[in-house]
Amino acid sequence: IVWIRLVIRPRAVGGVTLQAPPMALRQAFVRSSRCLHGFGGLPVAWKVPVSMPRRTFCAGGAPMDIRTPTLEEAKTMPAVVCSLSNESLYVLAEMGHHAACKERLVRNVMAVDDVDWPTASEKVKEIGKRDTELLWLMTMPFKVGIAGGLTAAVGSVPMVFHKATAEMVNANFVTSDVPEPKDLETCWEVGAWAWNWMEPPLGVAGFVILAMQLVRGQMQNMDFKPYTSWVKNYRARRLTALYPQYNEDMVLEFSLSGSMNGKR
Repeated sequence: IVWIRLVIRPRAVGGVTLQAPPMALRQAFVRSSRCLHGFGGLPVAWKVPVSMPRRTFCAGGAPMDIRTPTLEEAKTMPAVVCSLSNESLYVLAEMGHHAACKERLVRNVMAVDDVDWPTASEKVKEIGKRDTELLWLMTMPFKVGIAGGLTAAVGSVPMVFHKATAEMVNANFVTSDVPEPKDLETCWEVGAWAWNWMEPPLGVAGFVILAMQLVRGQMQNMDFKPYTSWVKNYRARRLTALYPQYNEDMVLEFSLSGSMNGKR
Protein backbone atom coordinates (compact mmCIF):
# COMPACT_ATOMS: atom_id res chain seq x y z
CA ILE A 1 0.00 0.00 0.00
CA VAL A 2 1.31 3.44 -0.99
CA TRP A 3 0.14 6.46 1.05
CA ILE A 4 -0.46 9.73 -0.84
CA ARG A 5 -0.84 12.88 1.22
CA LEU A 6 -3.76 15.03 0.13
CA VAL A 7 -4.77 18.54 1.23
CA ILE A 8 -8.44 19.14 0.38
CA ARG A 9 -11.07 21.64 1.54
CA PRO A 10 -13.90 20.50 3.84
CA ARG A 11 -16.27 18.59 1.67
CA ALA A 12 -19.02 16.00 2.01
CA VAL A 13 -18.10 12.69 0.45
CA GLY A 14 -20.52 9.78 0.76
CA GLY A 15 -22.42 11.49 3.55
CA VAL A 16 -19.27 12.09 5.62
CA THR A 17 -17.83 15.60 5.93
CA LEU A 18 -14.04 15.74 5.57
CA GLN A 19 -12.58 18.36 7.88
CA ALA A 20 -9.59 20.41 6.68
CA PRO A 21 -6.42 20.20 8.79
CA PRO A 22 -5.15 23.18 10.78
CA MET A 23 -3.78 26.11 8.79
CA ALA A 24 -0.26 25.57 10.10
CA LEU A 25 -0.28 21.98 8.90
CA ARG A 26 -1.56 23.01 5.47
CA GLN A 27 1.13 25.67 5.15
CA ALA A 28 3.75 23.07 6.05
CA PHE A 29 2.45 20.84 3.29
CA VAL A 30 2.55 23.71 0.79
CA ARG A 31 6.16 24.46 1.68
CA SER A 32 7.11 20.82 1.40
CA SER A 33 8.02 19.31 -1.96
CA ARG A 34 6.00 16.28 -0.98
CA CYS A 35 2.74 18.18 -1.43
CA LEU A 36 0.89 16.97 -4.50
CA HIS A 37 -1.65 19.01 -6.45
CA GLY A 38 -4.46 17.45 -8.36
CA PHE A 39 -7.99 16.25 -8.01
CA GLY A 40 -9.52 19.15 -9.93
CA GLY A 41 -7.14 21.74 -8.54
CA LEU A 42 -8.14 21.22 -4.86
CA PRO A 43 -5.39 21.62 -2.35
CA VAL A 44 -4.57 18.33 -0.45
CA ALA A 45 -4.32 16.61 3.64
CA TRP A 46 -5.49 13.26 3.92
CA LYS A 47 -3.74 9.93 3.71
CA VAL A 48 -5.40 7.96 0.94
CA PRO A 49 -4.37 4.31 0.56
CA VAL A 50 -3.75 3.25 -3.02
CA SER A 51 -3.53 -0.45 -3.68
CA MET A 52 -0.62 -1.46 -5.93
CA PRO A 53 -1.25 -4.95 -7.36
CA ARG A 54 1.81 -7.10 -7.81
CA ARG A 55 2.74 -7.80 -11.42
CA THR A 56 3.05 -11.44 -12.32
CA PHE A 57 4.05 -13.22 -15.48
CA CYS A 58 3.56 -16.81 -16.58
CA ALA A 59 7.30 -17.48 -16.63
CA GLY A 60 7.74 -16.32 -13.04
CA GLY A 61 5.16 -18.48 -11.34
CA ALA A 62 1.67 -17.71 -12.62
CA PRO A 63 -1.24 -17.21 -10.19
CA MET A 64 -4.08 -19.70 -10.20
CA ASP A 65 -6.45 -17.35 -12.11
CA ILE A 66 -4.10 -16.95 -15.12
CA ARG A 67 -4.36 -19.54 -17.84
CA THR A 68 -1.05 -21.05 -19.01
CA PRO A 69 -0.48 -22.83 -22.34
CA THR A 70 -1.03 -26.54 -22.43
CA LEU A 71 1.44 -29.05 -23.83
CA GLU A 72 -0.79 -29.64 -26.85
CA GLU A 73 -0.91 -25.92 -27.61
CA ALA A 74 2.85 -25.64 -27.30
CA LYS A 75 3.35 -28.53 -29.72
CA THR A 76 0.98 -27.00 -32.29
CA MET A 77 2.54 -23.52 -32.15
CA PRO A 78 3.75 -22.40 -35.63
CA ALA A 79 7.54 -22.48 -35.85
CA VAL A 80 7.90 -20.95 -39.32
CA VAL A 81 6.09 -18.21 -41.22
CA CYS A 82 4.55 -20.58 -43.75
CA SER A 83 2.65 -22.30 -40.90
CA LEU A 84 0.82 -19.13 -39.86
CA SER A 85 -2.83 -18.57 -40.57
CA ASN A 86 -3.91 -16.09 -43.23
CA GLU A 87 -5.09 -13.62 -40.60
CA SER A 88 -1.85 -13.69 -38.60
CA LEU A 89 0.16 -13.47 -41.81
CA TYR A 90 -1.79 -10.45 -42.99
CA VAL A 91 -1.26 -8.61 -39.70
CA LEU A 92 2.50 -9.24 -39.75
CA ALA A 93 2.75 -8.22 -43.40
CA GLU A 94 0.95 -4.94 -42.75
CA MET A 95 3.46 -4.27 -39.97
CA GLY A 96 6.29 -4.47 -42.53
CA HIS A 97 7.69 -7.90 -41.69
CA HIS A 98 9.45 -8.99 -44.88
CA ALA A 99 9.15 -12.74 -44.30
CA ALA A 100 5.40 -12.31 -43.82
CA CYS A 101 5.17 -10.14 -46.95
CA LYS A 102 7.03 -12.81 -48.89
CA GLU A 103 4.81 -15.64 -47.64
CA ARG A 104 1.70 -13.60 -48.37
CA LEU A 105 2.90 -13.09 -51.93
CA VAL A 106 3.62 -16.82 -52.22
CA ARG A 107 0.01 -17.60 -51.31
CA ASN A 108 -1.21 -15.01 -53.79
CA VAL A 109 0.89 -16.68 -56.51
CA MET A 110 -0.60 -20.04 -55.51
CA ALA A 111 -4.12 -18.68 -55.88
CA VAL A 112 -3.49 -16.83 -59.17
CA ASP A 113 -1.37 -19.48 -60.94
CA ASP A 114 -3.16 -22.47 -59.32
CA VAL A 115 0.10 -24.10 -58.23
CA ASP A 116 1.43 -25.70 -55.04
CA TRP A 117 3.58 -23.99 -52.42
CA PRO A 118 7.06 -25.10 -53.67
CA THR A 119 6.28 -23.90 -57.20
CA ALA A 120 4.96 -20.59 -55.94
CA SER A 121 8.06 -20.16 -53.77
CA GLU A 122 10.30 -20.52 -56.81
CA LYS A 123 8.21 -17.92 -58.60
CA VAL A 124 8.60 -15.50 -55.70
CA LYS A 125 12.36 -16.07 -55.75
CA GLU A 126 12.30 -15.05 -59.41
CA ILE A 127 10.30 -11.93 -58.49
CA GLY A 128 12.87 -11.13 -55.81
CA LYS A 129 15.72 -11.36 -58.31
CA ARG A 130 13.92 -8.99 -60.68
CA ASP A 131 13.37 -6.64 -57.77
CA THR A 132 17.13 -6.35 -57.10
CA GLU A 133 18.29 -6.05 -60.71
CA LEU A 134 18.94 -2.29 -60.59
CA LEU A 135 19.84 -2.16 -56.93
CA TRP A 136 23.57 -1.93 -57.63
CA LEU A 137 23.01 1.26 -59.60
CA MET A 138 20.48 2.78 -57.21
CA THR A 139 22.75 2.23 -54.22
CA MET A 140 25.83 3.69 -55.93
CA PRO A 141 25.44 7.10 -54.16
CA PHE A 142 25.40 5.29 -50.80
CA LYS A 143 28.54 3.33 -51.68
CA VAL A 144 30.30 6.47 -52.87
CA GLY A 145 29.31 8.22 -49.64
CA ILE A 146 30.61 5.32 -47.53
CA ALA A 147 33.91 5.20 -49.41
CA GLY A 148 34.31 8.98 -49.34
CA GLY A 149 33.48 9.21 -45.66
CA LEU A 150 35.95 6.47 -44.70
CA THR A 151 38.66 8.03 -46.87
CA ALA A 152 38.12 11.47 -45.35
CA ALA A 153 37.97 10.11 -41.80
CA VAL A 154 41.19 8.08 -42.13
CA GLY A 155 43.07 10.55 -44.33
CA SER A 156 42.37 13.65 -42.25
CA VAL A 157 44.41 12.36 -39.30
CA PRO A 158 47.81 12.10 -41.05
CA MET A 159 47.09 15.25 -43.07
CA VAL A 160 46.93 17.17 -39.79
CA PHE A 161 49.38 15.40 -37.47
CA HIS A 162 51.88 13.56 -39.71
CA LYS A 163 54.81 15.75 -40.71
CA ALA A 164 55.65 14.09 -44.06
CA THR A 165 51.99 14.03 -45.15
CA ALA A 166 51.43 17.64 -44.10
CA GLU A 167 54.56 18.74 -45.98
CA MET A 168 53.42 16.83 -49.09
CA VAL A 169 49.97 18.44 -48.98
CA ASN A 170 51.51 21.86 -48.42
CA ALA A 171 53.95 21.47 -51.32
CA ASN A 172 51.30 20.29 -53.83
CA PHE A 173 48.13 22.10 -52.80
CA VAL A 174 48.72 24.87 -50.24
CA THR A 175 52.22 26.35 -50.70
CA SER A 176 52.21 27.91 -47.25
CA ASP A 177 55.34 29.05 -45.44
CA VAL A 178 57.05 26.16 -43.66
CA PRO A 179 58.01 26.85 -40.02
CA GLU A 180 61.47 26.29 -38.65
CA PRO A 181 62.41 22.64 -37.99
CA LYS A 182 62.39 23.29 -34.24
CA ASP A 183 58.71 24.25 -34.51
CA LEU A 184 57.79 20.91 -36.14
CA GLU A 185 59.36 18.48 -33.68
CA THR A 186 56.11 17.01 -32.30
CA CYS A 187 52.80 15.97 -33.85
CA TRP A 188 51.09 18.74 -31.91
CA GLU A 189 53.30 21.38 -33.48
CA VAL A 190 52.70 19.84 -36.90
CA GLY A 191 48.97 19.90 -36.21
CA ALA A 192 49.06 23.56 -35.20
CA TRP A 193 50.77 24.37 -38.52
CA ALA A 194 48.62 22.12 -40.73
CA TRP A 195 45.43 23.29 -39.07
CA ASN A 196 45.83 26.66 -40.78
CA TRP A 197 44.68 25.13 -44.08
CA MET A 198 42.82 22.06 -42.76
CA GLU A 199 40.34 24.03 -40.67
CA PRO A 200 38.40 25.68 -43.55
CA PRO A 201 37.59 22.48 -45.52
CA LEU A 202 36.80 20.45 -42.40
CA GLY A 203 34.63 23.21 -40.98
CA VAL A 204 32.76 23.76 -44.24
CA ALA A 205 32.28 20.00 -44.72
CA GLY A 206 30.83 19.70 -41.21
CA PHE A 207 28.45 22.62 -41.80
CA VAL A 208 27.33 21.20 -45.17
CA ILE A 209 26.53 17.83 -43.56
CA LEU A 210 24.61 19.58 -40.76
CA ALA A 211 22.63 21.66 -43.28
CA MET A 212 21.79 18.60 -45.38
CA GLN A 213 20.56 16.77 -42.29
CA LEU A 214 18.33 19.76 -41.51
CA VAL A 215 16.97 19.73 -45.07
CA ARG A 216 16.29 15.99 -44.86
CA GLY A 217 14.45 16.37 -41.57
CA GLN A 218 12.22 19.16 -42.93
CA MET A 219 11.54 17.15 -46.08
CA GLN A 220 10.34 14.25 -43.95
CA ASN A 221 8.17 16.62 -41.89
CA MET A 222 6.46 17.75 -45.13
CA ASP A 223 6.15 14.16 -46.44
CA PHE A 224 8.67 14.81 -49.20
CA LYS A 225 10.68 11.71 -49.98
CA PRO A 226 14.48 11.83 -49.66
CA TYR A 227 16.57 9.71 -51.99
CA THR A 228 16.24 6.47 -50.01
CA SER A 229 12.44 6.62 -49.98
CA TRP A 230 12.40 7.53 -53.67
CA VAL A 231 14.55 4.50 -54.53
CA LYS A 232 12.33 2.13 -52.56
CA ASN A 233 9.14 3.49 -54.11
CA TYR A 234 10.58 3.44 -57.64
CA ARG A 235 11.71 -0.15 -57.20
CA ALA A 236 8.30 -1.18 -55.86
CA ARG A 237 6.39 0.52 -58.69
CA ARG A 238 8.69 -1.09 -61.26
CA LEU A 239 8.06 -4.54 -59.77
CA THR A 240 4.27 -4.13 -59.81
CA ALA A 241 4.49 -3.14 -63.49
CA LEU A 242 6.51 -6.30 -64.25
CA TYR A 243 3.99 -8.60 -62.54
CA PRO A 244 0.54 -7.06 -63.03
CA GLN A 245 -1.21 -10.44 -62.72
CA TYR A 246 -0.57 -10.59 -58.98
CA ASN A 247 -2.09 -8.47 -56.23
CA GLU A 248 -0.59 -4.99 -56.53
CA ASP A 249 -0.51 -4.26 -52.80
CA MET A 250 1.17 -7.58 -51.99
CA VAL A 251 3.86 -7.09 -54.64
CA LEU A 252 4.33 -3.51 -53.49
CA GLU A 253 4.76 -4.43 -49.83
CA PHE A 254 7.07 -7.31 -50.77
CA SER A 255 9.40 -4.84 -52.49
CA LEU A 256 9.15 -2.04 -49.92
CA SER A 257 9.93 -4.35 -46.99
CA GLY A 258 12.98 -5.81 -48.75
CA SER A 259 16.53 -4.90 -47.79
CA MET A 260 18.51 -2.30 -49.68
CA ASN A 261 21.61 -4.53 -49.73
CA GLY A 262 19.96 -7.11 -51.97
CA LYS A 263 19.64 -9.86 -49.33
CA ARG A 264 16.28 -11.60 -49.17
